[in-house]
Amino acid sequence: MTGSTSIALKLINHLDALTELEAAINAFCSDHSVEKKQWHRCRLVAEELFINIITHGYEDGQPGSINWTISFEGNKIHFEIEDNGLAFAPRSPKPKALSLDEIEDVGGHGTGIIAALVSSIDYSRKDGLNHCHVVMEAG
Repeated sequence: MTGSTSIALKLINHLDALTELEAAINAFCSDHSVEKKQWHRCRLVAEELFINIITHGYEDGQPGSINWTISFEGNKIHFEIEDNGLAFAPRSPKPKALSLDEIEDVGGHGTGIIAALVSSIDYSRKDGLNHCHVVMEAG
């Protein structure tokens, strides 16, 4: 391991910030020799989480910030995410079953993708902030 054991980012709640997050994940995974398969999974999970936060957590045009820490402990990658958006628990009960036509219109597969690729995900809301801790295998 050649890089820092953690990277802290302060991101704006705009899709443009996804590029910064992806660059940080790429650098982090490279520094820690994360296997390519897990590296891609890590980016996919981060992308899904970030897009869920900005899509569901903020009204259009509402300014906000997302604090995102990536750390490496043992053989696990951790995401610590804190945002000031609306409450959104990534493991909330799913809404009623939708038809294929409804799914295409609504989306809604992000949390399922996340759940399938991570070891654990914990969510809490405290003092008006969402806190999410995600753990993934590094290899």
